[in-house]
Amino acid sequence: MTILGELSPDLLEKARAVWSDIYSASLQSLTQDYITYPPDDRLPDASNPTTGETQYILSVFKAEGALEIVFEHTIGKRSTPYSWAIKVINPQFYELKDKLYKLYFKPNKVTLDLGGNSADSLQERYDQLLGEVLTGSNLEERYQKELAKIKTQSLTKQTDNHAEFDPRTSKIKLLRKVVPIPKNTDQFELCSVIFKNQLSKEKEWSNDEILEKWGSNFEKSQWRKVYSAAREINQKVATKTTIADLLLVTTKTVQLNPSYF
Repeated sequence: MTILGELSPDLLEKARAVWSDIYSASLQSLTQDYITYPPDDRLPDASNPTTGETQYILSVFKAEGALEIVFEHTIGKRSTPYSWAIKVINPQFYELKDKLYKLYFKPNKVTLDLGGNSADSLQERYDQLLGEVLTGSNLEERYQKELAKIKTQSLTKQTDNHAEFDPRTSKIKLLRKVVPIPKNTDQFELCSVIFKNQLSKEKEWSNDEILEKWGSNFEKSQWRKVYSAAREINQKVATKTTIADLLLVTTKTVQLNPSYF
């Protein structure tokens, strides 16, 4: 029995929900190398797993060979990530669905007449009964309908979580909102560096690197110019979109939040 079989009933239920979310996201991201979990548009719900539970569930999935964790997103000094970049590994990931179903809907062996005398015959009878339980309750059909519903809802959402900056118009576009950035300012120069290409978006920039990109007229001691510009950009974006952490800012580094690549 793998670590998967050691999950409590509550965690098994949450693990099934995590699997469903990841599967749905993977169907919509066939052209991407990885997906981000949890999805940015997931609504707050008391039934959602905590970040600690999510981290444990993903580690179990990884131990099953069903996925690879490309990297983890953290903020500040928090040790527990708030989201994960995940690469799905098939067929192990898809096969994980059946394992979760069997464990979650496992019949009570005390009340079932499994019959047979050998271990093989007991397992065969158990699998037969389990198949009858799953088929009789139309769980697979219900699952597929719910998955199709989730996929349809996600595809029809009118939101775009990918932040873009157009240096010609000096505007950030996020969640179908436009955030003007004043030209000839440190804010404009910072956006020009960070949003230049995909690699620059994913990079964690030190203040020294930003100042170096700005030109030789800037001294390393002027790190506050970078810090202040990043915070001012966040304030402008928050006013338009309510997103307060487009840029992850410290006194030494600045980085585009991976949730908005």
